[in-house]
Amino acid sequence: LILPTLLSCVTTASWFAQETMLPSFVAKILILVVGYIHPLYMSFKIIHKPMVDNGAVAERHLLRKMVTFWIVQAVFTLVESVADVFISWIPLYYTAKVAFVYWLVHDRFEGSHQVYHRLVKPILEKHEDQIDSQIQRGKGIMEVQARRAYDNGLGYAKENASKIVNVVTAQISAFSAGAAAKAVTDAADNFASNDSSTSQENQNPENSPSAKQSPSSAGSRRRVRSSVRE
Repeated sequence: LILPTLLSCVTTASWFAQETMLPSFVAKILILVVGYIHPLYMSFKIIHKPMVDNGAVAERHLLRKMVTFWIVQAVFTLVESVADVFISWIPLYYTAKVAFVYWLVHDRFEGSHQVYHRLVKPILEKHEDQIDSQIQRGKGIMEVQARRAYDNGLGYAKENASKIVNVVTAQISAFSAGAAAKAVTDAADNFASNDSSTSQENQNPENSPSAKQSPSSAGSRRRVRSSVRE
């Protein structure tokens, strides 16, 4: 009895998931609108909202709220990029993503506030010193590599400026010569085809237009010849 019941539950859950599952492209559009476009516009309104008397505290609260949301949204985007590869086959995956983003955004639930203070903030505070040191180390490495690449590129350009100019000039000359050679070849082919058609007409004069005469002209020519003989 247990195995048939379990199979029946799995079948029912699979059918329900297929019936209520959002297509991936629809889910992505909803997440884009709910999780990015709407918060972006609300952030714009908060930044450009005119100040009122004693409104600094309220404005600071709204700014902290939006910054908190964007931190959580950044973490969600990182996790999502990995989850889409490995667990997107799970039923109701995209539906759950849309519901989760809506839960993060809506003021009634304050999901981003809860995720930040219960999950993101403790992890970042625990590893804050390590993260800062790694960021500073990464900045130093990037600055050194960027400076080295700039110096190498500038030195190479100075040392091989004449070679670069010669190569570019040679490429332009080769392209121009190829275009000119193609034009000459096309003209020669056209001339050869016209010359062959003319030679064929000379070899077959009876097929030429001048050889094809009307009977009246031929008869008049015979009469002229007979009168000359007389």
